[in-house]
Amino acid sequence: MIEPDSSHTSPDGRIRIEYRSEEMRMSHWVHAPSVTDLARRRVLLRPGGGWSGHHTWLEDERFTLRIAKYPDAAHSLMLTFDPAAGTVQLNDGPPEPIERATRLAEDEFTRLRREEQAQLAALPPEPPSAQETLQRWSGRLAYGLIALVFAALLVMAYLDIQNG
Repeated sequence: MIEPDSSHTSPDGRIRIEYRSEEMRMSHWVHAPSVTDLARRRVLLRPGGGWSGHHTWLEDERFTLRIAKYPDAAHSLMLTFDPAAGTVQLNDGPPEPIERATRLAEDEFTRLRREEQAQLAALPPEPPSAQETLQRWSGRLAYGLIALVFAALLVMAYLDIQNG
């Protein structure tokens, strides 16, 4: 569990992970991580709004950062940082230059969201519920009855004029 608005320094003192916390909805907090390499004085990860995460320190100066994006936390990504090698690994993918960490994560979230939207678009539409069908037919029946009454009134008016 990440404490709101907290800062965590790696055991070797080289990396600092800061969390900026924001309440998105009642009792739903997002802890946006920012990762800085203190030894080289450079930011390794500074994602945009809506990201939330938590870290785990590993051996050999490495660490993982699991992140998700609000509001669809259905997908989470695991970034494994190796500052000594200058690489970051997204999930089980190949090591990439550590400078690409933010772009890798953003691109993967975009890809996952598009894939999910394509899957939803490919689903056949759901058949209407019994209640929707009943409402539709009762509305049609009401319009039919109104049309029938109107037609009867026109016939009566016509006959009245003819007899009249």
